[in-house]
Amino acid sequence: MGTDWASHVPSRCLLSGIAFVAIALTLFLQGRELRNQREELTIAREEQLRSSEIALRELHTDLIRMAIDDPELRQVWPEMAPGVTGTKKDHYCNLILNLQKVAYETHTIELAELRGALSYLMASPDMYSFWRKARAARVAVTGGDGAEDFFTAEVDKAFSSAPPLKAKGLHRLLSDAFARRPTAHRRRPVR
Repeated sequence: MGTDWASHVPSRCLLSGIAFVAIALTLFLQGRELRNQREELTIAREEQLRSSEIALRELHTDLIRMAIDDPELRQVWPEMAPGVTGTKKDHYCNLILNLQKVAYETHTIELAELRGALSYLMASPDMYSFWRKARAARVAVTGGDGAEDFFTAEVDKAFSSAPPLKAKGLHRLLSDAFARRPTAHRRRPVR
């Protein structure tokens, strides 16, 4: 009996070794699968956050559209700065900037495209004027949020690179005012 048992020891050791390797391989594969699941959950969570932010921005857009269409609702929005009431154009400029921000954050456009779009937009006197008026209020509301701070810095770069709005000289202001006066009040040439 002793010799019969001794002849099976090597085969049993081999089977035990194979079983051990199989268990180790199974644990390794399960660990890798768990890491993959964690990565997928992280990606899903990020996508959900992005979707939530986009939905919130759509709501913001709808609210601004309502304010653009209805002067009474526009009065609900606070002043951009003390003594500066927002106009329809200001609300529209805000929508355009928000569109650029969402396009960048959803990876629809790259950073170079964002910078190009912002530079192009700042060439508009209305956009330039809007940012000059709205910047401080925007920073007060969104300051400390990394994505908002980044976007504000990009808009600031485009703003500072844009040619400043040219103020009309006194002569031009007077001639514009004179040109708008009704003709009945103008002096008629003596004949």
